[in-house]
Amino acid sequence: MAAKKKAMKVSRRGALSMAGAASAGVMLSGTANAAHHEKKSGGATHASTVLRPTKGNKTRGGVMFAKTKDGVKVTARVSGLTANQKHAIHIHEYGDIRQPDGKGTGGHYNPMGHDHGLPDKDKRHGGDLGNLSADGEGKAVYTLTVKNITIDEILGRGVIVHAGPDDGGQPTGNAGARIAQGTIGLAMKPTGAGKKKKKKAASSAPSTTPINAICPVSGKKVNPAKTCKFEGKTVAFCCGNCQAKFAKNPAQFAAKIKAK
Repeated sequence: MAAKKKAMKVSRRGALSMAGAASAGVMLSGTANAAHHEKKSGGATHASTVLRPTKGNKTRGGVMFAKTKDGVKVTARVSGLTANQKHAIHIHEYGDIRQPDGKGTGGHYNPMGHDHGLPDKDKRHGGDLGNLSADGEGKAVYTLTVKNITIDEILGRGVIVHAGPDDGGQPTGNAGARIAQGTIGLAMKPTGAGKKKKKKAASSAPSTTPINAICPVSGKKVNPAKTCKFEGKTVAFCCGNCQAKFAKNPAQFAAKIKAK
């Protein structure tokens, strides 16, 4: 009997040990996943999509997404639209563009469960980007900054351009058929993005001109932009041209200086 009880205790200890190990494994796995997501959300700053026409349409273009201090800046350049008409543009839940009608992208991206709305409404779908306005040639350039999405959360999702305008109505704006589709992917940071260009100081003097240049004719300090006292005209370096002119005949140059 005593031996049986001892065996039961050992068995229970083994079970607890295994349960503890399994629990630790889950915790480690969860920590690893959390670390992965934390690293991922650390900050993609640029994303883009190439828009291709759905079956029977000719709309194409591209959309750039850039993280800024004010939110996410969206810049769309699209052609093949109906001239002088507005076309809805939305981020959709999925990036699956295998279906020729664009319906593989699902519905609007709406993580907060809000009603549909135009960009002037704070509470709206995350994918509600408003309308493109086509010109007389069916081309549109559209820029919008939104605060209800991040670059990380839209990666892998879809962008859809619709045949009609988004009127803000429920449930999705009554925008009609899907005429172009694309998948959002991580993009390289544009060269020079975020860097302020330094303004060059205006000067007519070449970089080789000494700051305290002395005119060999007048013997005074000269401003490179002033009129040359020897030639009677503005030159890059006062009397620099004079020296070059008489470089092959130093005696003649010396005579000119003496004559002055």
